[in-house]
This record gives sequence, structure tokens and C-alpha cells, in this order.
Amino acid sequence: KSIPKEWWLLLALYLATRLTNLMVLPVFLDEARHIRVVQHLDLAQDFLSPLQHDSPKLVLDWITAGSLTLLPDPVASARIGSVAAGALGILGLYLVGKDLYSARIASLAAALYVISPLMLFHERMLLADVMLNTCGLYVLLFSLLVLNKGGAIHGVALGMFMALAVLSKLPGAFYLIVPLVVWALLHRTKVRALAVRILPAYCTAALILAPVLLHPLGARLFNEIALKTIATSEAPTISGWVSLFVHNAAEALPGVGAYLTLPVVVVCALSLVLALALRNKQGLLLWATGAVPVVALLGSSSGFLPPRYFLFAASPVLLCAAWSIDRLSRAAPPLLCRAGLFRSQTSLLRRATTAVCLSLLVAISLQAAKFDYYVVTHPSQAPLPRIDRLEYIQGWSSGYGIPEAVRWFRNRAMRQQLAVITDPSDIIGLDGLLIYLHDNSRITTLGENLEEPVQATALGAETYVVLGSVPHPDFQLLNPSAELVASYPKPGGWSVVEIYAVANPVAVPKISVMVVDAGLGGSVGVGGLTPPRWGEEHAGEFMWLGQGDREGIRAFLWSDREVEVELAFDVAPGPGRLDARRTVELTLENESALQTERQQFEGTTTVSFVVQLQPGRNDFVFRCLDRATVPKQPNGDTRPLLVRLDAIGVASPFNRLEAGPSDSPLLRLDPALKGVVGVLPHLETAPWGVEMHEADSLLWLGQGDEEGIQAVLWSDQRLVVDLAFDVAPGPGRPDDLRTVYLAVENESGAHRQDRTLDAPTTLNLTVELVPGRNALTFGCLDEATVLEQPNGDTRPLLVLLREVRVSR
Repeated sequence: KSIPKEWWLLLALYLATRLTNLMVLPVFLDEARHIRVVQHLDLAQDFLSPLQHDSPKLVLDWITAGSLTLLPDPVASARIGSVAAGALGILGLYLVGKDLYSARIASLAAALYVISPLMLFHERMLLADVMLNTCGLYVLLFSLLVLNKGGAIHGVALGMFMALAVLSKLPGAFYLIVPLVVWALLHRTKVRALAVRILPAYCTAALILAPVLLHPLGARLFNEIALKTIATSEAPTISGWVSLFVHNAAEALPGVGAYLTLPVVVVCALSLVLALALRNKQGLLLWATGAVPVVALLGSSSGFLPPRYFLFAASPVLLCAAWSIDRLSRAAPPLLCRAGLFRSQTSLLRRATTAVCLSLLVAISLQAAKFDYYVVTHPSQAPLPRIDRLEYIQGWSSGYGIPEAVRWFRNRAMRQQLAVITDPSDIIGLDGLLIYLHDNSRITTLGENLEEPVQATALGAETYVVLGSVPHPDFQLLNPSAELVASYPKPGGWSVVEIYAVANPVAVPKISVMVVDAGLGGSVGVGGLTPPRWGEEHAGEFMWLGQGDREGIRAFLWSDREVEVELAFDVAPGPGRLDARRTVELTLENESALQTERQQFEGTTTVSFVVQLQPGRNDFVFRCLDRATVPKQPNGDTRPLLVRLDAIGVASPFNRLEAGPSDSPLLRLDPALKGVVGVLPHLETAPWGVEMHEADSLLWLGQGDEEGIQAVLWSDQRLVVDLAFDVAPGPGRPDDLRTVYLAVENESGAHRQDRTLDAPTTLNLTVELVPGRNALTFGCLDEATVLEQPNGDTRPLLVLLREVRVSR
């Protein structure tokens, strides 16, 4: 009743400052989470359903549910609900001020509330702290009404707001004792009379809280929050409590002061001094309801304390500050009268008092008004405390970049289906997108573990990944084909929301020195390659390997099926040792097995390994097992340069039909065998290797295995093949009679065939291949007796091999 006209003006100013440019600050982490909870649930069916999503801030969820459909933008709609709760809060502050003091002081408090940047900034967002502040003011109001006037209606209302305060946020439990604080400071009636008046309130509160606290999830959630936020110690001490209090106060209170602004802080401090000096019970009550929970928070919190946590404590203190302003304005005119500025003490006294009051209010409000201007127009330029600048503007919990990303996806989805992926731990990224895109039938938004490459083809749509909140430094390493298509930096420049277009990982054919052969048909792709600890000196050309894992390379292959592939490493011995013999090892690991194989080589060659890939990721390490003995090169390079790696080829062992020199292969497979039988490209030969003569390759065989030729055929089935060897006796013996052999070793065992020749001929040998690896050795059993040729050649030239052909 009888609310003055100036209060309605303040309400209009409140709504104007809260609703103007309401979306100038993008959605914040907590807002996105609660909006998403409400969108996901049907609160009409089960009003406690937010507990299933670990959301104990039920009042916030209920208000969000009631306002979410007011506007097309879900964030703007939800924020309107917060503004409405704040409007009820300013009304509650006015009514408390009028009950404790007068309509004049109540209006003055409402004015301080409207201009306060602390209130303005947070009431423009969907925060549980706004709900707690409003509920707290009404607990104080109905506590005064119950103790002053009694009445069951007042008692039920008090109980309802006490319960709602608890369900707004855990610190709301403080308001369960506010009626007792009001009684202790203002009334001091008999305990029995007190009990009669407040019993309906506590009964009502118990009835409202019981379904939540008795709910299997409710008690657990409140207990978990308490354990996370309340500092505990096995042996608490006074010094430990003081230390915790001082630390928290030093961290939290400067941020609150920055929002209140220095003039308001000074007036608030003055109000406490006046309340203590004048023993003003109303002022002490207001400071008790504001300061006691603050002291409790600072003395018990183990987590961070942003300024919004103290929102509910600021309102009663602002009311006490309004009382002190009124007190000063009433004291000023009599002093001016005594100084001779007025002819009589009653002349213009009322106007002078009002003028002084307004002058004080304007002086106090100037700094806050500038702060408010930036909050409403350019939040990124507002003088926010550091912790809030990180939370709302620059840091990972800030929503800057989310509206731009949403517009980008909506425009793209007009042409085709999209799949949008972000990390599930990135709540502002996932929920920030979902609150806008959850009902878009052309966009599927997913939370995926981005520590693994993205499987784009499995989603059946054009696939994008959104990064920016949770750092993923290995994302492009894991997804080398990912292309940055849009970037939205957050204010401050050190955080950015990025959109990547992602291709299927098995479709990536090349990275650095590693290349996948086209014959694998897009079923195998390369992933990230980690070079030795000194990095890639010649990226995409070659790299030096040292000793062991850190000086080897790591990489991985992606496969869409179980398949055998050949890893061919083009290598050469480096100057890290005086000799040229090197031992290398390949280790491949996937979900089913760990495969390890070693090989030795001398000179520039290709070292081939055939490995079994499993669907998904297959990690491998290629390293040298030798130790460097040349610590420093002539150019001053002190790296252990053991192996030069020029290229890594990934191919199907069943598709390669030639081995030996690429210009003139020494071993050829019939094209009809392609896809059934393949040969590894590297041939183990005598130390002198394959020679070229008039564009044709040839190989001189000496005595035994080491001076023969070894090749590996891979087959995917059991079959019989013919091998044709074009051979001729060499000058290593005075006669032309030679005995040669072919040995085949595979899973079925070892088999050998011997043949003799005394003139150039073609030897046709038949062998049975089994699925998998089939190692062939072709050599001569004779011993060289001509130790030096007329041209000075000292090799044991027993048999000349011109070509090997494999056919069915």
C-alpha cells in the first residue's frame, strides 16, 4: 500500500538498465548449463528432475522453465526471468527499508540498488545468486512481519522463502536462522511467544525441503557440494581458521569492492560506524544479515569466491548505507543554519535536507554510473575484477564466439546436413551450442573425446569440430586433414573459438615423410608423426634418427578394417658411427597385440616390415638400437646421427609386383597375381648388391645364403606359383657346372629344391605359398676357386642372375 511515485520511477529505471542490450554479454558457462538442463527435462512432470542432472539449484531451474519460451533466443528468455526475480528483490528491499526506517530511506536504498554495478551486472545474467538475494530479502521482510504482527499467512510466507533460499544455493541455509537474529536484536519477546509465531514458518520450510532432502539424489548432491566447497581439517585450529579467513578475504573482497565502487564502500563503512556508535538496532540487524554469512563464507570456503557469491549480502548493507546517507543529510542543514547560512533553523529545512541527500546520492553514483554504462553497452571494457574478466569475458567459461559459431552453422545447414562436435568437458562449448541448435533437425551436435581422431565418415554428414574453451594442443596432430574454416577471438586475444572442417582420418594419405599408397583404397590413413627430440630438420624431406625412443619417430596409422600393410622405411646409415651396419626396430601397438621386429642393414636401402593393423588407431615406433660413437661431426653437429630416414611408405603387401631397382626390377610378379600375392620391395643380396648394365639389372651370386638373394612374398591364400630364374654360370670356377637351390620358409615349415645348370638357362621352380609371409632364398652351393678375374674383380662370381619372374 501507498508506494510513492519515486519508487515506480526507480522500477522503470531498473527495468531499463537491466533489459537494454540484454544480450550484449554472450551466454556464460553457468547459464548454458542450466538452460540446457531445463531444455532437456519436463519439469511439469517431475519438478525435482534437475537433481538427475546434478543441479541442486532448483529455484533457478524452475524460474528458467517458466521464462524460457518468452523469446526466440533461449538465453534472452532465461535472463528475463532473472531480471524479474531482481525486480521482486528491489521491491523486497524497499519494503524492508520502509518497515525498518521510512519510505524515504527505502527509496534511497532502492536507488543505490538500481545503480549498483554489482547488482546490475549479475541481474542481467541467469544466476542462482540473484534468486538467493531475492529470497533472502523476503525472509528478512517476513521475519519482521511475523515478529511484529504475527499471523499464519506471514508465517507460511516466511517458511516458503526460507526453503526457497536453501533451494536457491547452499549458503541460503543461513536464512534459516534469520528470524532468530531479528528476534534477538529487535524484539526480545518471551521464548514461548516467539515459538508460537515462528513455528508455522519452520513447519512450512520443512514441508517444502523434505521432498528434496529425502530424495535419493538430493541429499547426496547437497552433501557433495558441501564437501567440495567447505574447507575441512582433521585438527582445526584458531590460527588455521584465521589464516584461511585472511586468505579468502584478500582474494574475494577486493572484487566485491570494485563492483560497489569506492564511494559506496566508504558510505557502507560509515553506516557500520554510525550503527555501532548510535547503537542503532536496525542498522546492526542489517549488518548482521549481511556480514555474518560473508564471514562464514570467508572462513569456511575451500574454493574460489567470485563477487557474485556475495550478492545476497550486499542488499542489507546497501539499505544500511541509505540510512547513513539520510542521517547525514538530516544533520547537515542544522549545521548550516548555525553557520549563518539560514535565517532560521526552519527556513527551507526540508528542501535543504532533500538537496543534500540528492547531492550525496549523485556524488556517490558518478563512478557507478560510468561502470554501469560499460556494463550495458560494452561489457568487455567495463572495469571488472580480474576473476570476473576471466570468467565472463576472456576465459574458457566465457561465451564470446558462441553466437557467431551458431550463426555460421545455421547458415551452413541451409545447404546440407551437419555434424558438430566439441569436447563434452567443454560445457560452454557443448551446452552453449546445444541451447541454440538442439531443435535444429539439420544439425547434430555431439560431445566426443577429442584426444582421439574424429571419425567423420561414421556421422554421415559434413563434420565440424568446435575448439576454444578446453585446450587440445594435439588436435591438428591427431587430425592432420582438419581445416580451420572460422575463428572468433574472445576479447583480450589469448582465447579463441575455432571451427574446423574434419575429414575422415583414413582418407589422409600423407603427412611429413609418410605416404600411404593409393592401392590401399582409402582404407588406411596416416596420423600424427612425432619426430626425434630435436624435431624435423628438413620437414617433409628427411630426418635424422638417434638412439632409442626419444631419438626415433612415433606415428600412427588409422584403418577402417583389419588389414596387413607393409611399412617401408627408406634409410641410410648416418655418420654417428664409423661402421655402416645399423640395427633398427619397429614396434606396433593396437588394441589386440604388440608387434616387434628388428632388422639390420648396410648402405642406402629400404627396410620393410609387414604388420597387422586393427580397426582404429595403430601406434608404431621406429628407432635405432645402435649407440653413436662419433660424438661430433666436422660441422660441429653433436647429435647422434645414426640413421637418415628419407621416407616411409605404407602399402598393401599384396599389391606390390616388383622388387629391386625401380628403373629395372630384378623380381617381377605376373599382374594377374595383384591383390593375391605381393613382394616386399627390398631384396637381401650379397654385399655388392644389384648392378645395372645397359639399363638392365643383374646380380652376381656367390656362395651360400649370405651371397645369394632373399625375397619375401606375401600371399592372402594358399596357392602354387611358378618361379622362373634367368641364370648363367659365372667365371668364379673354371668349369660351367653349377648347383643352385631355392629355399622357402613359411608357417608350414622350410622346403628346399636343388637344380644344376651348365649354360645360360631359365630354371622353373614350383613352390606352394601359404597365407602370410613366405621367405625365399636363392643361392649357389658351389665354392669359388677363381679368386680374381682378369679385370681385378675378387668377388666369387659363381652365378649370374638376370631376372626372377613369378606367375601362377
